[in-house]
Amino acid sequence: MDAGRWRQVEQLYHAALEKRESERAAFLEETCASDTSLRKEVESLLSFAGGADSYLRAAVGEVASQAAAISATEPTQSRTPAGVPQKLGRYELLEKIGKGGMGVVYRAMDPAIGRVVAIKTILFHDAAEEGSELRARMARESQAAGRLSHPNIVAVHDICQEGDTSYIVMEYVQGRTLDAAMRADPSLRSSGEALRIVQECAAALDYAHSRGVVHRDIKPANIMLRADGVVKIADFGIAKVSQFSTLTHSAVSLGSPDYMAPEQWRGEPVSGQTDQYALATVAYVLLTGRRPFEGDSVASLAAMTMYLEQPAAVTFNSRLSPAVDGVLRKALSKTGGARYATCGEFARALQRAWETVPAAAPRAESRSTWAVAALVAALLVALSYAGLLLYHRNAGATAKPNVTTARSPADRPADPQPEGDPEIRGEALLKQSDYAGAVEYFTKAIATKPDYRSYFGRAGAYRQLEQMEKAIADYSEAIRYKTDSASAFHDRGFCKMRLGLLDDAAEDYEKALALNPTNPRTWNDRGIIRLKKGGYKHAIQCFTKAIELDPNFVQAWENRAAAERKLKDTEAAEADLKQAQALEQRPAAPSTGNTP
Repeated sequence: MDAGRWRQVEQLYHAALEKRESERAAFLEETCASDTSLRKEVESLLSFAGGADSYLRAAVGEVASQAAAISATEPTQSRTPAGVPQKLGRYELLEKIGKGGMGVVYRAMDPAIGRVVAIKTILFHDAAEEGSELRARMARESQAAGRLSHPNIVAVHDICQEGDTSYIVMEYVQGRTLDAAMRADPSLRSSGEALRIVQECAAALDYAHSRGVVHRDIKPANIMLRADGVVKIADFGIAKVSQFSTLTHSAVSLGSPDYMAPEQWRGEPVSGQTDQYALATVAYVLLTGRRPFEGDSVASLAAMTMYLEQPAAVTFNSRLSPAVDGVLRKALSKTGGARYATCGEFARALQRAWETVPAAAPRAESRSTWAVAALVAALLVALSYAGLLLYHRNAGATAKPNVTTARSPADRPADPQPEGDPEIRGEALLKQSDYAGAVEYFTKAIATKPDYRSYFGRAGAYRQLEQMEKAIADYSEAIRYKTDSASAFHDRGFCKMRLGLLDDAAEDYEKALALNPTNPRTWNDRGIIRLKKGGYKHAIQCFTKAIELDPNFVQAWENRAAAERKLKDTEAAEADLKQAQALEQRPAAPSTGNTP
């Protein structure tokens, strides 16, 4: 259906809604006398207009606005000479990188800190009272999303207003949407890459759900794939705004109806299972190349979603096993209570089912492909390690965290595992510094029996491979299984610190110290954060505590000297550096700060 036709359907639909139900038939008879198909389309929409009214309006508005490629959401700024970027507030607009039903997305520069950001504009044309309410709701929902800090979620930096244009300043993700990736690479459904994408999305969604935030608009266009493959979910907190608007004239839209759960069509409260349904639909598309339901109208799509069972996934991809179809069917249940408890549980079930693919349908990847990938990974790790050695050799008195992994007795394996257990194999490879191999075996362990040890082990391997974001995600899973693991909180804090997330890292270190106040490594790293943030006196207190707990902790002596130098206490700094040098020249001595 073309843009003009959608506009006609939309206008008549909203006009009919303004009439009493008893008057609608006569109204349509008069306005659609010469166009029977138009009348049927509007009547089919009206038949679902009960409790799901706002969602149907959203769906119609979405299709109409996207089909017409609306341009009304351009910021109302004066044009500047060629080559000079426009400004929106304090932000310099560098280029337009996207446009759709929500608005225009720009790559921009924040001149205050020299950071490249993405800006999404939303123009409210509604009446003053409704527009004001929508802006207030958008601010509240975006603020909730802004408190989310997860490696697989696009961070929200700012929410601003410029004239009639509201805009959200977000983390700029260099990559492409999953939508674009699927169009460019149909082979995704014949590889395990699809499962990795689903797993990273699930980790982000479970994190948001645990903090009371439901996305409501999970679809491939809102899933970003960074250049290095990391998944980032965008638009948290924005979709909820649209359900409070008729959307007849607003540029805000709820999103594609193809991924909406039955409860959304019915206008019922949403939950984490609502996002799970959408994620399962994404997984279905990834694995089969088509959506579970493909109606020729919004009304028919609504009916199929609420009342029909989706076709078996194996019908469209013979490589899939019936087990995969069973997992998808459960996650796509008509009611939230019949689905998995969490998105993570769904992703893990999908992984297990994937492993049962029939032998007659081998996967497309070859051993040689993985061998080359492993060789490249090993080379990169070697180069990274060499660079790290050179960095530390020339770092002088720069604050140094202790990067070894500390396991408290409570974290160590308590029960023996059978020979050949992938978890034990992963731990052995981790001790042998075969980090890529360790990741492989811990992943197998997670697929068969996810637990604290397997997630903690894989996180450690990712950390050694400098894949900090993946390590953070796994440490978070480990903490979910073992909430009193001081080591997991400490190591996750270390990864966050390496990524520059100092406040988040400090929060993890505080939790680690509450659980185990006798770990000198945690006191040392906590001191480094205080040092980086300019709290030199507090930093000295932390380094002093680390030294008291482990007098042989060379790095703590060096770091305290760096803090003392910042306070112009040259004499104390020189004394601490001499002590550090003396310790380095002594034969190796036991140090609780380095004990694994």
